[in-house]
Amino acid sequence: IDYIIKTTHPSTRNKYDFDSLLVWAKSSQWIKLEIIGVEKGTSVDTIGFVEFKAYYKENGIKSVTHHEYSRFLKEDNIWYFLEGIQK
Repeated sequence: IDYIIKTTHPSTRNKYDFDSLLVWAKSSQWIKLEIIGVEKGTSVDTIGFVEFKAYYKENGIKSVTHHEYSRFLKEDNIWYFLEGIQK
């Protein structure tokens, strides 16, 4: 959870509740991450996009596929997650 907060852009960090994220993370069993596509995000870019599917089980029972298109922003040579659109 610390990593998620640290790598989220400072302008959007207030959207996350650490305790809720921790409860969710502890109840999830991660299966796999599938990267579908990447746009920009090279060393010369300041913006990048990643489309992915994350597969996990909630509470050991419910299988979930989270499909997202994420936007990242590079500031001071550090990449930050800015926002995600669930597909």
